[in-house]
Amino acid sequence: MHELLYTVDINGCIDIDTVSVEVHSLPAAGFTTAPDSLCINSGMATLQAYPAGASVTGTGVVPGGYDPSVDGPGNHSITYTFTNAAGCSDSASVVWTVNPAQSFTINDYSENHCESDPPVPLLIVQPTGGYFSGPGVVGSDFDPALAGPGLHTVTYTYTNSFGCISDTTLNFDVVASPTVGLSGLPDACAGDPAWTLTGGTPSGGIYSGSMVINDSFDPHSFGSFTVTYTFFDPTSGCMGTATDIVEVHDLPPTPTIQQNGHDLMAQPTGYVYQWQLNGSPMAGYTSQTITAPQDGEYTVTITSPFSCSAISAPYQFTTVGMSESFSQTWSLYPNPTAHTLRVDGQLDVRSWAVLDISGRTVISGEDYLPEVIDVARRSNGKYFLRITTDQNTEVLPFVVQH
Repeated sequence: MHELLYTVDINGCIDIDTVSVEVHSLPAAGFTTAPDSLCINSGMATLQAYPAGASVTGTGVVPGGYDPSVDGPGNHSITYTFTNAAGCSDSASVVWTVNPAQSFTINDYSENHCESDPPVPLLIVQPTGGYFSGPGVVGSDFDPALAGPGLHTVTYTYTNSFGCISDTTLNFDVVASPTVGLSGLPDACAGDPAWTLTGGTPSGGIYSGSMVINDSFDPHSFGSFTVTYTFFDPTSGCMGTATDIVEVHDLPPTPTIQQNGHDLMAQPTGYVYQWQLNGSPMAGYTSQTITAPQDGEYTVTITSPFSCSAISAPYQFTTVGMSESFSQTWSLYPNPTAHTLRVDGQLDVRSWAVLDISGRTVISGEDYLPEVIDVARRSNGKYFLRITTDQNTEVLPFVVQH
């Protein structure tokens, strides 16, 4: 509180008056936090000033704070004014810079894609240097198959030189691929005739693959081969595919025939065997080694576990027609015989058998060969006595005649 004295002197007459004056302190106004710059799209900024309860003025000032989008890009002043109870006022001002957001240019692009379409490049937005996100996005590509059928939004996000982040969107509509199936293709053997492919659904599609020509499979070499079936949906214009595997097995090696006495042996081992005589299959002759029942041209077909076959070159067999002088070790008499056949020889026998003209065994034994063999109940005709020792196998012909 201050006293002011006022004195008046007129012609020596003096009068004095006093007045009391109270001087109040000025308030101190200011901003607690004040950023130097804002992005136009950064949203509402909170105004923090002191003391509380003052008024804030500025173009972008709105209830709750400061909205940079109201002011727009540029430098903008915001003033904070406070008046205390004594009517004394103070103000503070701050200049905020509002930076612009990035605008984008999007080139023309197709929004509609099939699920089976290849990935779509997304580098159709300028400026470049941002990143894409959303369903089906891989790097800078949109993969319809990864996104799946339906409507999808891809977002492109970019940060400009002011540090302001902006984004724009791309829209895609992915149409589902038709449901396509392929199964049940059979395995084959190398060199089999080509066959028409079937089994693809829905019908009307196209078969393709390294062994496929005009919808036919040609197994000209062995290996594992993929067949693809492609179907185009006439309604949606989209395609679907399905695959199956065809195993083409290699053929067995060409067999050979070896002769040991009256026996014929096929090589190699480990297969299923079928013998032929003069070009016709021999019923029951399915072992690796057979006893030739008669003269003629023999072949053998071998079949692998995969049902692939190979046939030998013809082998001309003539042993059956040889005379009794065929063996120098054994002798048979009487020949022809009606009841018994005597056998003379000095070697130890491992096995023996009497065969009829068709090669069927009618009498046999192991280890011991009797000196007399009873053939009285055999029908008239030509027979063979096959004797196997540790040294060899010999076949001796004889005739039964009642």
